[in-house]
Amino acid sequence: MENKTQDHPPTRFSGVQTGLTLSVLLATLLIGYGLLRYPTTLTASSAGVRSLAGSVIALYAYEAIALWGAPATSRAYPALLRMGVIGGILIGFLFAAQMLIEYLTPLTSDQDGTLAFLTFGTLFVIFFLAGLWGAKQTGRIRLGLLAALWSALVGSLIWLNLVLITYYAFNGTPQERHFLEIDQTLADFQHSGMTDLRAFILQDYLGGGFFHLLLSPISALIFGSGGSLVDKVLTRLRKPFD
Repeated sequence: MENKTQDHPPTRFSGVQTGLTLSVLLATLLIGYGLLRYPTTLTASSAGVRSLAGSVIALYAYEAIALWGAPATSRAYPALLRMGVIGGILIGFLFAAQMLIEYLTPLTSDQDGTLAFLTFGTLFVIFFLAGLWGAKQTGRIRLGLLAALWSALVGSLIWLNLVLITYYAFNGTPQERHFLEIDQTLADFQHSGMTDLRAFILQDYLGGGFFHLLLSPISALIFGSGGSLVDKVLTRLRKPFD
């Protein structure tokens, strides 16, 4: 297939860099606020320092990708960045809706599990469609994956900030109590052996932040590959008819 990467002139990528940098900075400030408010997070168990280190390392790995990866992607095919940002914003809305439903509606634990299944199922569909679109636009599987990858990077940073903001916003409210019950957080705390609930929750979010920031791009590569390969197969099937 003809290489389409030269059909479009380079576009500005500074907006993507600025947006991701601001997201990383906001997450850093939110984590710092949590540690100031609940200083026992680092000492309540041995997982405290590991959780903090993991989340901070992952955050600034994202910052490095923003600084070095955005220009490279823009040179390869500028529209991939735009598609990645659109996909990431859609993912952000998806997680925002999930969190508001969990905090503000009387879900049961089973219903919460179904909601999580639907949320992550939709997330994987977004990665698949981003990979399909990217491959269709560029004619290359490798470049198609970049659209899915940027969606994961943008969406994951939005997710982490939303998790921390909603935690602080609903802190100590009846809505938070209900959420902690249906999410099994209170049950996990009771089995953890820890005595400081706030330290346990923040440790859990920091540890979860590390794994989400790590696994989301991996999932994007897997499902984005699926979308890119589907486009490749469909393209080959169309050739005889063309």
